[in-house]
Amino acid sequence: MRRRPKEGEAEVVVLAAFGRGGIIASSFSTRSYAAAFSWLEDILERRGSRAFRIEEVTNLYWRDPRRLVEELDLSGLTRFQRRLYLWLVEHVPPGTVVTYGEVASALGTSPRAVGRALAVNPFPPIVPCHRVLAKGGLGGFSGPIREKEALLRIERVLTSSPAWRRVA
Repeated sequence: MRRRPKEGEAEVVVLAAFGRGGIIASSFSTRSYAAAFSWLEDILERRGSRAFRIEEVTNLYWRDPRRLVEELDLSGLTRFQRRLYLWLVEHVPPGTVVTYGEVASALGTSPRAVGRALAVNPFPPIVPCHRVLAKGGLGGFSGPIREKEALLRIERVLTSSPAWRRVA
């Protein structure tokens, strides 16, 4: 059973692709299962990975996202990507955001390096790259930008007021 959206919210579908070592890719959509599945196929193709199975993990994402993080197969990622992705999971909880610059400062790197690593994040939204924003707006996203906006609205980050909360 999927999480029921609140009044005015879009429904979210979160999919995970499993390989021998755990979750090798994930995706989400606020539009449809088919859109989430299509994005997941793109991520798997980009990684050159084949899944043994694909599961909908929507409820687990909302109820116990740490369990999903524990199942991530981080093999094939650079040391920097692993460090960045785990930092985001640990330091940027739902309802909060950071800028590329704030993440870069915390990790001792450049905002551009953060952006490049997030552009190839194979685990959205489990690794919350959608919570990283540009100094003056949404910034980029590895998937459709409307999905980033929708998920931030569902997490109650994007509203007309008050301003976004920062955590770094």
